[in-house]
Amino acid sequence: MITVGLTYDLQDDYLAQGFSKEDAAEFDKPQTIDAIEKAISNNGYFVERIGNLQALVGCLAQGKRWDIVFNICEGVKGIAREAQVPALLEAYNIPFVFSGAETMVITMDKALAKRLVAEVGVPTPKFAVIKDPEEVKRIDLSFPLFVKPLAEGTGKGISRSSYIENREDLIEQCGQMLKQYDQPVLIEEYLPGRDLTVGIVGTGERARVIGVMESFYKEENSKYEGQSFYNKEHWKNVIYYEIAKDKTAEKAAEIALASWVVLGCRDGGRIDLRCDKNNIPCFLEVNPLAGLQPSYSDFPMLAEKMGIEYEDLIGMIMKEACIRSGIVDVSVAVQALYSNEQKRRIVVLYSGEDSADREDEIDTLVQLEEITEELMNLDYEVFSVAFKGSTGKIEGMIRQYKPDVVFNLVESVDRSDRLQYTATALLDRMNIRYTGATTPAVAMLSSKVQTKNILQQSGIPTPGFYANKEEPELVRSFIDGHWIVKSDTEHASVGLDPDSVVNGLDNAVRLINKKEEMHGGRWFAEKYIDGREFNLAMLGRAGKEPQFLPLGEITFKDYPVDAAKIVDYMAKWEKESFNYQSTQRRYDFGQEDNILLDQMKEICLKCWKIFGLSGAVRIDFRVDEKCQPWVIDINANPCLSSDAGFMVAAARKGMTLQDVIKVLLKEELCNVSN
Repeated sequence: MITVGLTYDLQDDYLAQGFSKEDAAEFDKPQTIDAIEKAISNNGYFVERIGNLQALVGCLAQGKRWDIVFNICEGVKGIAREAQVPALLEAYNIPFVFSGAETMVITMDKALAKRLVAEVGVPTPKFAVIKDPEEVKRIDLSFPLFVKPLAEGTGKGISRSSYIENREDLIEQCGQMLKQYDQPVLIEEYLPGRDLTVGIVGTGERARVIGVMESFYKEENSKYEGQSFYNKEHWKNVIYYEIAKDKTAEKAAEIALASWVVLGCRDGGRIDLRCDKNNIPCFLEVNPLAGLQPSYSDFPMLAEKMGIEYEDLIGMIMKEACIRSGIVDVSVAVQALYSNEQKRRIVVLYSGEDSADREDEIDTLVQLEEITEELMNLDYEVFSVAFKGSTGKIEGMIRQYKPDVVFNLVESVDRSDRLQYTATALLDRMNIRYTGATTPAVAMLSSKVQTKNILQQSGIPTPGFYANKEEPELVRSFIDGHWIVKSDTEHASVGLDPDSVVNGLDNAVRLINKKEEMHGGRWFAEKYIDGREFNLAMLGRAGKEPQFLPLGEITFKDYPVDAAKIVDYMAKWEKESFNYQSTQRRYDFGQEDNILLDQMKEICLKCWKIFGLSGAVRIDFRVDEKCQPWVIDINANPCLSSDAGFMVAAARKGMTLQDVIKVLLKEELCNVSN
């Protein structure tokens, strides 16, 4: 096993020495070091913590050595501070992750980096460097201007005052900055356009862009500060981020990649750009030692938005460093993740009905086709198996293909959602990995009544319900009011229509009997919440907090005032109907909904833990007039076809179907019986 040394500057150590919060801003918190160590370890390496430069010197003096060092030391003093650990490791001929000493020196000097990229035709705003306030008088640049320290990171020295509109303010601001930071000041012509950062993994010809992320500022004035120290400290209140995939983003990626290569950057990092008045992306600076705090550093946030989880990002960086350093004994986990020598085999298991005459069943086949195509694009050898007939026959068909993993799309068996757990149970017995929810989770959620009982017992708000015809007194306390009658097992709104909402429990009982006679199966009545309806989609694995996709609200446009506002079968599937065309999704919300969103996320996290959820999950809510959210459904196997709600939410986060598939196929998300 490869031994990885971990070098870092711990923020607490420097705060204890009397450093200010801003002075120690670039240094890492204990949680970040813990996360990096865990991620490296989970990628199949042995990790040994070293610490800062002084600790490294001591270890080297004692004769300690490592196969490779994961270096995130920022250094303390001087314009070459980020190069100090790389230079020492180079002197001892010890391979290390991220850029070498020369690149660290070049990129710390923002002006030098700008000159080098400009030589290869990369656009960058006009600039000047001054070492004395008197030099400002000779500056020949067009206002407005932007000023910042020449060699700082983490937004140090940048504030609203960095945006300069006249020479008097320029002289004052440069004088203050020269005095405070004791280093030259970089003056640039201000760029008024989009704020972009590009994530890159790899070195030289292997370097590739993993995504482009755009920053949006909640307050107009904040955009003049850009990525200031204040904005970075309070980013949740000031900035929000989205993946950019338009032509401008493509150009930004091209410019960033060219800059990365010419500056000699290695393994992983990011490049910041801003667009000029003509929407041309311009190079601002490169961060070859990008922050790796999982929750709020730009590089991991960008990766997560592209469907790359933190551990995988660290694994990608480690792999690139090992290949570059000639360390061929890369961990088994990394080899498995990236090897293209032999195609991995995958079985797509789906609900195999004898006919697909309903729109929801047709959509299942569309989903199968789209996922199969994307798996083939990912270079998998794909086989489809319908889950119908005897389990012995199904098992034989699966075994003959010898799959590495099964992509589970089974939503029903013999047109009954109640039996879908039999598919995962078979895979458990066969000891084959599969995507999505585990058998216990599927079994618990295959009955809405059972789900609601568990929710109630766990203190999760869910509307009252009536399901036991023998004991009507159980619901006597809320017998009045409107009820909605639903199938206990269907997740496709089968049998749900505008007449499914009735007044009074007696009418609900009569409708239950009618629905059971008409459609079969078990039906129940739920207290109707006359309010807003939301869907919250998630991706993740059991035992770990999932990532949330953007919240979606179902709006009922042009519905009659007295009509029940529900997502019935027509609203879901019949595209020519009024119900379908008038139930629309929206994803943009004001600050007044932030508390509600946080409430729903908190409920979702509790549900995730209670049911042991994993893979792709969608939870549906109704919200009453008191702004209380109520869970009305949990779908542990939502449809992934392109126009399904889950994928629409994923697209809002910048994720394609292929991105979602990659997340679901990660080994950590694939269940296997123990």
